[in-house]
Amino acid sequence: MTDNSWFKIIFYAVIVGLGFYILSLLMRIKKGDIPEAILPPHTVVKDADGFSKIVTPSGILFTILTFAFGIEGYLSYFGLFKALGKQVNTVIDIVFVLLFFVGFFFFYGKLQEAISKFAK
Repeated sequence: MTDNSWFKIIFYAVIVGLGFYILSLLMRIKKGDIPEAILPPHTVVKDADGFSKIVTPSGILFTILTFAFGIEGYLSYFGLFKALGKQVNTVIDIVFVLLFFVGFFFFYGKLQEAISKFAK
């Protein structure tokens, strides 16, 4: 193992953990309980159902991309893509990182839209 091996293992564990955290937030949002963790300080949601309808689809997409990024990272780290070659493995890593960030910004944009429409 190299010096940064533990960092990669912990990093991908944190990414998968983030996926579970987002999943738990989405389940609370779906029930109408909007977590304070995703709201600006001193903000109250006026319409939890409307908020949920805007945030949930993008949140599901971001959760899937988060899990995919974490799992792909582990698969890549443990050499399951080795047969594809180093360059292809690097391209796969870059694509998953980009998809993760696109998913994050899409989710964040929908979250901001829901806050502006349904919170005060």
